[in-house]
Amino acid sequence: GCSGVVAPPRYPGSMRTDHPALELARGFLDLAFPASCLLCAEPLDHGPNRTLCRPCWRLLPLVRGRACDRCGTVDRLGIWDGGCSACRRKRWPHRSLVAGGAYQAGLRDLIHLLKFQGFEPAARPLARILSRRLGRQRTIERHRPELVVAVPTTFSRRIVRGFNPAERIGRAVARAHALPFDRRALRRARGSTPQTGLSGPERRRNVLDAFAATEAVAGRVVLLVDDVRTTGATLAEASRALRRAGARSVVAAVVASSSRL
Repeated sequence: GCSGVVAPPRYPGSMRTDHPALELARGFLDLAFPASCLLCAEPLDHGPNRTLCRPCWRLLPLVRGRACDRCGTVDRLGIWDGGCSACRRKRWPHRSLVAGGAYQAGLRDLIHLLKFQGFEPAARPLARILSRRLGRQRTIERHRPELVVAVPTTFSRRIVRGFNPAERIGRAVARAHALPFDRRALRRARGSTPQTGLSGPERRRNVLDAFAATEAVAGRVVLLVDDVRTTGATLAEASRALRRAGARSVVAAVVASSSRL
């Protein structure tokens, strides 16, 4: 079961597996070094899920019921286009928001493992969570996105980590739904300080005009992927940049939200 403590894997899981040959190599490594759950370190069986054990999956704070299509809030009475009681009077530059779960417990631990410990295989279960939610919410069917982009990180943070966590998740989500992914369609126009610890108004000022999009998004419905939504300031500013570049509409998708779900 999940203890809330992120444990290192028992196999060299930092290997990237974008290529079929590397995926095969990972299979041999799993036989030689039995994989362990990323959250509780219990051994895993050799099924399709090689990242979390079943008890830890069940304990993740995921959105399991019907949620509002506009803001992601769990609301059985929410109308998919008109919004729910929590968002009907609010205006955002993105048309829809989907969240895989709450930024708590094991889901928060997985995101920290990816973002702050630089362990790339943690992107696999996170992308799986978001892909499943997009399917269950019928987001792809309703909005028909034509392109997937990820919220870009600053150059300095990309250098330190070696990768962009949102991009790792976004690429996997795009593959799961047979959609094209474009890393260069949305970029950072300027640097910004980390959002952690900032108030809502400070977060909005911090990311103001921080993004720019290319003509690749013009006339297209864009699926914008990020790992965590706190106040929504980053998603909103990135969505504005996409709309300024001519995107027909923006569908925002995050693995976890710290706002009420």
